[in-house]
Amino acid sequence: MQLLEKSTYQETHDVDADPVKHLEGSTIEYLHVSFLLWEYKRAYSKREYRELLDGYGWDKGGMEEKRALKLAENFQDFAYRPHALIQIPITTLLRLCSEKYRPIIERLKQVEEDDLSCAYVLDLIKERQSLLKKERELALPKKPSIWRRNCRGERYAQFPPVYEDDQQTGVLTQKLMDEYGLIPQAILREAVADLYQKITEGQQEESAAPDVNGVG
Repeated sequence: MQLLEKSTYQETHDVDADPVKHLEGSTIEYLHVSFLLWEYKRAYSKREYRELLDGYGWDKGGMEEKRALKLAENFQDFAYRPHALIQIPITTLLRLCSEKYRPIIERLKQVEEDDLSCAYVLDLIKERQSLLKKERELALPKKPSIWRRNCRGERYAQFPPVYEDDQQTGVLTQKLMDEYGLIPQAILREAVADLYQKITEGQQEESAAPDVNGVG
C-alpha cells in the first residue's frame, strides 16, 4: 500500500499524520480532566468547587461533569498511572464504568501497562458478554416436563399431584375404577386423548372458518 504523498487536512491544521497519537492524546487528556475534577470535588465544599469551575470557565454541562467524575471514581487505582490506559478510547473506558462491565476494571488493575491494549479490553468485554448470556440462560425457568427415566433408562410420564377444592378429578377417577374396573393409567390415557382431539379439531375449524370479509 502506498502512503499518501500529502494530507490536505494534516497540512491545513499542522497536525501529526498518525491518528493513533491523537486518539491516545484525547484519552490521556480526558483522564486528566476526570482525576482533577475528582480531586477538586473531594477537597472543596460544594460552593468552593463550583466557584473553582466557574473560575476556570467550565461550561461543559452537568452531564459531561458526571461522566468525568464517574470515570475517575471507577478508575481510582489508575490515578497514579493514567498513561497505562492511553491505548483505550474514552468511549470504551466509560463503557466499563457500567455495572455490567465493572468487573473488567478489577482485572485491568492486575495487568502490566504494556499489555493494556484496546484489543485486550475488547476481548474482555466479549468474554464478559458471553458469561452474562450464560447466566441469563441459567436464570430462565426451565420448561415444565412430565418426562422421567427409571433405573433402566426407560422414559415414562409422571404427573404431579392433583389438588382441587371439590376433588372432582379424584372422585370421578375412583368411581371409574370402582364401577367400571378401569385403572388410573387407562383413565388418564383416554381423558388426555379426548382433550387433545377436542383442542386440535377446534383449531382446525377456526383456521378453516371464513374471515370477516367472507373470504375463506
